[in-house]
Amino acid sequence: MQNYTDNSPVLRLLELGDPDDVKDWSIYRDLKITSEHLDELSQMAIDVDFLDSDVDTHWAGPIHAWRMLGELEIPGAIGPLVHALQEMSEELLDWAGDEFSTIFARIGPSGIPALTGLIANTKASNYSRWNAARCISAICEQHPESRADGVAVLTQQLEKFAINDPDLNAMLLINLVIDLRAVESIGVIEQAFQAGRVNEDFMGGWDEVQVELGLKDRSEVPEKPRRNMMFDSWEYVKPEPIGFSGHSAKVPKTKAKAKRQAQNSSRKKNRKK
Repeated sequence: MQNYTDNSPVLRLLELGDPDDVKDWSIYRDLKITSEHLDELSQMAIDVDFLDSDVDTHWAGPIHAWRMLGELEIPGAIGPLVHALQEMSEELLDWAGDEFSTIFARIGPSGIPALTGLIANTKASNYSRWNAARCISAICEQHPESRADGVAVLTQQLEKFAINDPDLNAMLLINLVIDLRAVESIGVIEQAFQAGRVNEDFMGGWDEVQVELGLKDRSEVPEKPRRNMMFDSWEYVKPEPIGFSGHSAKVPKTKAKAKRQAQNSSRKKNRKK
């Protein structure tokens, strides 16, 4: 376990227990954790030693640290959050993506530049990069004045479709099409499909995108059988101690991966219409 100052208020995060039981995030501010504790808080955000702790509540320490970083509302807290997002294993991101989207939506537009850097980082995993894109979408939905900036960031990354992994291109489309309804990006979206650089398992093909954006009526598009994978029900199971890249600690057990998250997102948006 990394070094923490004796009696540091950061250690009180270990006493909070299951994050799902924290309904009012104002309790984090009551812990008297300030910018002076940024280094310790940043350590806890990726402290793998908590993952195999014999103390039942300690596995949640990093999650509470993420939230506390978001609650600090200081520029220096954004970097550690993005670092944690980059270091997570795919299994953890499968569960924690929604958590980070909520945190960054609370932080607001000031988080966009650092997230942009992660999206563009070719050494990061597709899943980390996509979850950074999801965070930008969440910011834009919570702060509509930032929508143009968010759309620009995601579109600029999609413009690199020739060198992006087709999975990443499809993930970016989820945010541009389903979340942000970015009709203004239709040109580069079409180019990506024409170049065959989009994995259509995620949300369908070019026709489906046009329907989603209201550019075609559903009746104009021939109905194609969908892969069962996209509609299989999935079960959420509360996470056991979590894992970061390069570590073998226990990880959340869920059947949902990026493709199913995409389909669930689409169905959720369609219900809102």
